[in-house]
Amino acid sequence: MVKILTVSQDKQNILAHKCVFNDEQPTQDELVKVKAIAHQLSEALTPYPSSAGLAAHQISITEPVFVFSWDRSPE
Repeated sequence: MVKILTVSQDKQNILAHKCVFNDEQPTQDELVKVKAIAHQLSEALTPYPSSAGLAAHQISITEPVFVFSWDRSPE
């Protein structure tokens, strides 16, 4: 199981670090990478079915990616 970092556990202030964001259209390789990260995020949330979302920083990935479910369903 992946360890999820929460604000109350963030002694090193990792969650406050800004991700680098690029306004350009993503390349095919970048899209593959984002999909893989989104999959990792979804897998990390599997044990927590009532969670609304998760940011990549919370599982030690410093990319500007997050998953969110407005109805808190895994789909």
